[in-house]
Amino acid sequence: MHVNLRRHSLARPARFRPVLTLVLVTLTLIVGWVGLEFWIAYSLTPTVQHNYGKLLREEAESWQGTGDDNGWHYLVEAARAFEEYGKRFSDEATGTTWSNGSWAYATITKPKETRVLIHDTFGSELSPENADRLFETLREWAIDSVESFATNGVDENLERLLASDYALSEIADSSLESQRVVRIQHTPMRGLVAGMQARLVLSAQRGDWADYCKAFEYGLAIGWAVRYQPGGLNRLVGDAAHAELIELLSGHLDTMKIPLTTMESLRAIVARYTDRPTSEQMYRSNELLLLNDMQYYFGQGGRLIMTECKASGSNGEKSHWFTNVHGLWKPRWDSFERAIKEATVEYNQITRMSFREHEDAYRQARERSAGVFFDMSQPQFDDLRSFEEKWLDESIAYQLARQDLKADVLIDGVRLLLAVELLSATEGNYPQALGELVPTYIDSIPIDPYDQINNQWRYQRLEQPDETGRQFVLYCVGFDMTDNGGARPRGYFTQALDSYSDGMDFVISHPPLPEVVDE
Repeated sequence: MHVNLRRHSLARPARFRPVLTLVLVTLTLIVGWVGLEFWIAYSLTPTVQHNYGKLLREEAESWQGTGDDNGWHYLVEAARAFEEYGKRFSDEATGTTWSNGSWAYATITKPKETRVLIHDTFGSELSPENADRLFETLREWAIDSVESFATNGVDENLERLLASDYALSEIADSSLESQRVVRIQHTPMRGLVAGMQARLVLSAQRGDWADYCKAFEYGLAIGWAVRYQPGGLNRLVGDAAHAELIELLSGHLDTMKIPLTTMESLRAIVARYTDRPTSEQMYRSNELLLLNDMQYYFGQGGRLIMTECKASGSNGEKSHWFTNVHGLWKPRWDSFERAIKEATVEYNQITRMSFREHEDAYRQARERSAGVFFDMSQPQFDDLRSFEEKWLDESIAYQLARQDLKADVLIDGVRLLLAVELLSATEGNYPQALGELVPTYIDSIPIDPYDQINNQWRYQRLEQPDETGRQFVLYCVGFDMTDNGGARPRGYFTQALDSYSDGMDFVISHPPLPEVVDE
């Protein structure tokens, strides 16, 4: 048979020509789309639809003082001054650096526990003698740092913070620099809070009650500024500051003779923190700040499908949340803005619910969110979920409302505790009932938001001290909404305000529980 090799050799390429064309067209489209993404992400100038920076400034000034100073800026400067001081110290033998105060201030506030912890942590590297030497070195650093607050700029900046009433008097409209001012580095701020705790303990030990009151007020100011300044996205830092200070104060009231004039000063300090911005106002300010951020970086088009830089954290120092743009561009600004406003409305509704209604609604919201576990008070940043998804997670508004409630309970508790102690110091005995405090020692008895029966804080004067030395018991019923007779957790004393401590009450009056002896 005769075969036409020429005809077959010419026909074969034509058979594959459509496939080759399709591959080339696909590659061209991919390259073109990638180029379009880069152009959108890095070349377009955002179209400003709303002036959220201006709205945020007006919102802040509507519920804060309108002083000339930027209080938030001074808070950050105080934290940085403290951090720079701490960086001077390093132990070359162990590589232990003291940059945020955690080790060093623990040597002042909990010396016995810290000494044991150092031995356990460095036991394989250091001899017992060297471990003790490390403990003493850390303690010396801590004391030196506390004593330097008046000269290294910490006290000066915190005084300016107090004078400004935390007013953010200038917010540049849609400005990256303004975001760097209001975003806070939490590591040095936690260290600064630890510094105030150590200062409180040292002042009490030395009987320097004027400095004691100053340290207490500074600690409250730091916590409140973190919570209630627009842009303070992590309220856990502020609440932890208040809880630790109040726990120290409670222990001091129980174990040492605090002068009557000092207790009067402490009462006046706490009273200034009962009329701060409401939770709804704070949430509204964060909403405007978020929209200002999003609009600045992504414009009206809303290039919102992204993954945040892990290294950026929440302070914008190394890079910003939104500079690492991944995924496809989609024109979703309007839907995002609408969702944020809906979340704000939802949050406002939650804060007006009773605690039981709040928790019932939260469980339903968790079911709607398809079982996604999110048990933090604010969106946290990782590479798995977009910022938008985390902000709009249906559990976030409930967690925020729970955190706000804890902050209110802490302040109400210390107000009541100081009123009880003032009456005792003045009249020679503790009251039989809380009603005796009104109106001389407190304007009114705050409600217990967890108590669904009578909404009253519980108080009992003990004719004889109990086995732990308490002469009275002052508490609210806590998260389980059940009166457990003043039972309290052995660990962190605010645990009863969390979901994992059923069977416990939040007890504001307590000496340390006796240690459990291992059998």
